[in-house]
Amino acid sequence: FVGFPILEALIGKQALPIGILVDQPGSFLVLPTLGLITAAFFSGQQISTQIILKRVFSFPPFIALIVSVVWAKTGLTGYDVLSGAFEKNSATLIPLALFSVGFSLKLDWKLIHKRLLPLSIGLVFKLIFVPAFFSLFYLKWLKLEGLEAQVIILESAMATMITSAIVASEYHLDAELANLMVGISIPLSFITVPL
Repeated sequence: FVGFPILEALIGKQALPIGILVDQPGSFLVLPTLGLITAAFFSGQQISTQIILKRVFSFPPFIALIVSVVWAKTGLTGYDVLSGAFEKNSATLIPLALFSVGFSLKLDWKLIHKRLLPLSIGLVFKLIFVPAFFSLFYLKWLKLEGLEAQVIILESAMATMITSAIVASEYHLDAELANLMVGISIPLSFITVPL
């Protein structure tokens, strides 16, 4: 919810289609597969292939992506009529999401101080090391430049996903730290992503 407005502000509307293609696989392919497997492993729980497939194929954004691709590729009628309505509705998504996230943030300074070391390590890793790695990987090693490289690097620098905190809570991992990562990385990303 923060990433797309930042992409649009820093690069322009032309970055959004690429940003969506970069962001969505992480949201509905990596998190419900590798993310759940990792969470289950560290929580000592078992997870089956059936559960993973059910999570992937019942995730609303994944369903919407499949429907939209099928719709566009099969030439179904009504696209022009519905796209205008969807565009107007979607314009409210980002402001509402930012309001909701901001409203739900509860920064407890005592808790932050208590969890400062692991929180700092997580924030430095997510907001500095990960984008630095992808910058080196795409710009220096692959020699990829242009809009795609910019979007990929900026997407890697975005704040911690809200759904990661949900998974941490669901698998009885350190939900407190995961929520702090989300709550603090979102406002910090307004500074670190442009840098």
